[in-house]
Amino acid sequence: MAHTSVGFMRLPPDLARMTGGEFTATLTAGHDEPYTEATVRRKHTLHSDEPEWLPAGAGDDAHPAPVDYLLTSLASCQVSVLQQCLEANGVAQYAIECGAELDEWGTDDVPAELPANTAYRIEHITVRMDLRTTEAYRDEGDRCLTTYDEGCIVGQSLAGGIDYTPVATLSVVDAAELQQSPD
Repeated sequence: MAHTSVGFMRLPPDLARMTGGEFTATLTAGHDEPYTEATVRRKHTLHSDEPEWLPAGAGDDAHPAPVDYLLTSLASCQVSVLQQCLEANGVAQYAIECGAELDEWGTDDVPAELPANTAYRIEHITVRMDLRTTEAYRDEGDRCLTTYDEGCIVGQSLAGGIDYTPVATLSVVDAAELQQSPD
């Protein structure tokens, strides 16, 4: 079972106090596991899989794919910020429907060791936000709709181009050790 820890952030002091210090995701995967399991912020469990249509048995579509989580992260952040804006502006009656659609793909060169589908790159996502409210809250709703995107940490980070550093290690172990969880 492979264990990978990703997402350790040095947070600004105010955000560190609110979040307990860090956003983390620890993932496990292995040759005998059909999908990846992630523990997020040490308390939530998520599973991911790849679609059945990918080549080489990449997945069986038992859980959302990593790209699904990216779209969901963007849309849920946008909805959350819009809700916060509406609540802060006293809008007591509203309904929100939001959808995120990956609508432009590109490709890139990848090493020969990787399957061809790993060359796909996301070039554009469209987020459609529908806010319904009563006439009494029209102005507040309109103001929130024109500003909410500026407060979405996921959307602004994607638009700004997120930089990340992959750090990889290889451990050669006996086959029996692959069945044991690391400490």
